[in-house]
Amino acid sequence: YDVYYDHSAEIIRLTISIFDENETFISAKTMEAYPIYTQSQNVDALFDVDGKNLYLSEILNGTTENCFFFSLTMSLLAAKLVAAIIVTAKVAVAITAVVTIGCISYKVAEFTAQKRQERERLALKQETYKNPKIYYPATRQSGKLLISANPIGLIAASKAIITGSDFWSPFDYTAKTLAIRASGSFVGPEVDSKKPGHYYHFHLKSRIGGHSFYGGPTGDVY
Repeated sequence: YDVYYDHSAEIIRLTISIFDENETFISAKTMEAYPIYTQSQNVDALFDVDGKNLYLSEILNGTTENCFFFSLTMSLLAAKLVAAIIVTAKVAVAITAVVTIGCISYKVAEFTAQKRQERERLALKQETYKNPKIYYPATRQSGKLLISANPIGLIAASKAIITGSDFWSPFDYTAKTLAIRASGSFVGPEVDSKKPGHYYHFHLKSRIGGHSFYGGPTGDVY
């Protein structure tokens, strides 16, 4: 196995290679995970395995169901794997704020060009999904847009944005889709200032609720 933490993109990549008893290579599977920072400062990781969200802690505690692939590999790799992922995740980024969506808190941090590119790539994989998980809780602080590493689905985001929560998604059409899903129409796109570092966004119909930000900042100033 190989674990790689891309600090600038804030994503963990896990590759597990399978060999037979003669050490002949059979296959390899690569998974990507977002680091999750809990209120108690613990770290977990969320893997998307064939469309199923699996938390590392669930896998290791034996509470994950329908996970035959992990049941074969984790018993052998658990100790080293946990150590590798948790150590790298702990030094990921400086968390500067927390936003709460429903009963779940999402820790947010400053955005980077690498994070944006990674999220664009992952969003393109979900273009045909009915409930694409590409909407990242966000908040504005000291002139910066702080964005969570953990996205939620269109359905959940459309309910939360009406109550005032802000979200970021990779493209103009994904941001517009959120506004339409939540309110039936949209206002924008617009940007609050022509100064570098601001994000274009859509408002919901009649400007109710939160903002649907998208893309990179003006002037590419992150």
